Amino acid sequence: MNTPPSTSESSAVEPQSRITDWTNRSFGAQLSTPDLCAMAKELHAGVDLPSRVDWEAMQKAGVTIGSVTADMGKDLAGQQIPPFAVGFNDPKHAALVRQKTIETLEAASKAGIKHMIVFTGMDTGEDRQVQFDRIVQGFTRSREKEKVLWR
Repeated sequence: MNTPPSTSESSAVEPQSRITDWTNRSFGAQLSTPDLCAMAKELHAGVDLPSRVDWEAMQKAGVTIGSVTADMGKDLAGQQIPPFAVGFNDPKHAALVRQKTIETLEAASKAGIKHMIVFTGMDTGEDRQVQFDRIVQGFTRSREKEKVLWR
């Protein structure tokens, strides 16, 4: 029988279920970080895709962070750029994606977070093979420049 870990075991056991914080923040629920942590602990769940500013608080609360994504910053209107909207498939965004990906990899590594999701970017309307080749080149160039991060 699969039973949740006891409170004393929860920090040593990898949760089998996850709450995705990005959807919490993006689609209206907007639980506070302490409330989200309390819910995760009650459900014996980890949290995926939390905002970088919340990593430390979540870890101090004993909540496992399963995966993160890079914060792409804000657009000219001051709106948060969704991480899936920009990617290596579009040359206009490749430098930003590379910079933010490397910054997040470094921070996640220091925080002990093992997984990161990197999106390919929204379809540019160009030939799919052209976009695919750019994605491969973007990851390859990042990997060659930052070999130490990709072990």
